[in-house]
Amino acid sequence: MAATNPTTPRNRVTAHLRAIVSGRALVAVVGLLSFVLLFSYPTLSQLSRIGVVWDWPEVLQRNWAASYSVAHFHQVPLWNPFACGGMPLLAHPLSQVLTPLFALPVTFGADIGLHLQIPAHLAIAWTGGYVLASILGMGNLGRLTCASIFPASSWFFLHIGVGHINHFPEAYLPWIAVLVWLGTQRRSLWPWIAAATVFAIMFGEGGVYGCTHAALLVAVIVVWRAAVQKSLRPILGAIILGLFAIGLAAIKLLPTWHVMQLHPRPVDYAEYNPVRDLLTGLFTRQQFYDRARLGQWGFWESGAYVSPAAIALAVLGAVCRPRRSMPWIVAAGVFFILAIGAPRPWSPWALLHHLPFLSSERVPARFLMPFTLVIGVIAGFGADFLTQYLKTFGVILGLALLVVAVLDAWQVSGPNLDAAVAGDLPAVKWSPEFRQFHNSDPWGAYPVNLANEGSMRCNEELDFHEDSHIKVTGYNQPGYRGEQYLRGPGQVTLGRWTPNALSYEVDTPANNVMVVNENYDHNWRLVKGNGDVFSDGGLVAVHLPAGKQRLKLVYRDYFFLAGAAVTLMTCVAALTCWRREI
Repeated sequence: MAATNPTTPRNRVTAHLRAIVSGRALVAVVGLLSFVLLFSYPTLSQLSRIGVVWDWPEVLQRNWAASYSVAHFHQVPLWNPFACGGMPLLAHPLSQVLTPLFALPVTFGADIGLHLQIPAHLAIAWTGGYVLASILGMGNLGRLTCASIFPASSWFFLHIGVGHINHFPEAYLPWIAVLVWLGTQRRSLWPWIAAATVFAIMFGEGGVYGCTHAALLVAVIVVWRAAVQKSLRPILGAIILGLFAIGLAAIKLLPTWHVMQLHPRPVDYAEYNPVRDLLTGLFTRQQFYDRARLGQWGFWESGAYVSPAAIALAVLGAVCRPRRSMPWIVAAGVFFILAIGAPRPWSPWALLHHLPFLSSERVPARFLMPFTLVIGVIAGFGADFLTQYLKTFGVILGLALLVVAVLDAWQVSGPNLDAAVAGDLPAVKWSPEFRQFHNSDPWGAYPVNLANEGSMRCNEELDFHEDSHIKVTGYNQPGYRGEQYLRGPGQVTLGRWTPNALSYEVDTPANNVMVVNENYDHNWRLVKGNGDVFSDGGLVAVHLPAGKQRLKLVYRDYFFLAGAAVTLMTCVAALTCWRREI
């Protein structure tokens, strides 16, 4: 075989292309590691501490209950006996179970696992922005700019400061944009199916708002591309995306929909944010989670800092790259108008509230999150223009503006991460048997749970936190009769306790009622023994015949099982499409 000549024109071109690829890869890796370490250092340096501000106890409790069910009992975390006297867990709209990143709290515990998700989501957002800039044809500096502006904005860190980790899934927005843009370019189903998979992951992480934002971003991109291409193909692709997203998310979507029907969170008013408040949230450098309220909600809901240096690049991109920037300018306008809210009944936000999936959403200022993403894309075009037309000077100027923008955002955003590690993990006395505890402080639930006790009072988005909904009795309250007892004469003994399954030995001389000290849910089933499950004043109870027997109660959510079947069939359909395309 003849030796390959490295000096032939073809081989020189190949070597040149490899050098470019390896150079870009090095730039991407260095940029990613530098960004993630810089912005997550306050948390990574104090992993053993916990968040105590606002919703942190709630999310720690929910993630601890889910990871404890999986790691200790090897059960799917369907039921949460540790919160509010008992409530659904996986079906909760903000649960973060059905995501690959759930492996972190399962492996390391809720406290460290949630802290590790901070750099993980920063990396997801940064790499998504980098790839998005790549498919939009930007050079290295444009890619670094597009990748950095969105995750550096203060919205991410403000929400982490107060424990709003249900906004972690916003980090997937750039990847949604990547896949949808590719779908409009190629005659393939796979970008649309991949985008649907990302939607399902976002919903599985509790990203109810993130999915809404992503859907609106998809709508803008698809409508723009359909108009430019003069084709309905992007619209058809979006329909395919929606169908696959519903199917892949059905394993959580169906049980969550059912829970929301039983425990709705109606919003009877449409909120309004004056433009000056939104501009304050975007441009003030006083971005602290405990800052005085801006509008109806705390400042953490309005802050989404964008550095003046980033704005300068975005203005340059909009002016000098108008055609390439236009869909993103349109998206920025849509998100900003929605962030204003509803000053009038016909305002876009008020009209969206008539849709089923949006009727219970609040805080329109959260649309500033995707707004910062599209600003980052436009700024990337600005940086790309500088490098192409001003050559060396442009590279220096663009790089200087990017460094200033990132460091400025770091100074503004970074201090909010201190709230995520503001407290020490409490020392608790472990209870050998699970029991309910009446805690006076709803925000003190997490230490109670770490002691293997249920916290009757808890901070909760749905109506489970209301005193009228909690029917259990704490062991520290008058009238406590145990975690299981009989209404009449007889004896009941606990066999085995797990979150989703309860076993008992019962001996009663006559017909009787066994009461379990947990809130009733219609998904509790009797799978062993004779009797009928019913609600006894809001508690789980079983009508028993006379005699001695073993009972086993299991929490079996048929909406979860139906959703799992739909998700499985959707996965089969996706694999079938893949095999046909290859």
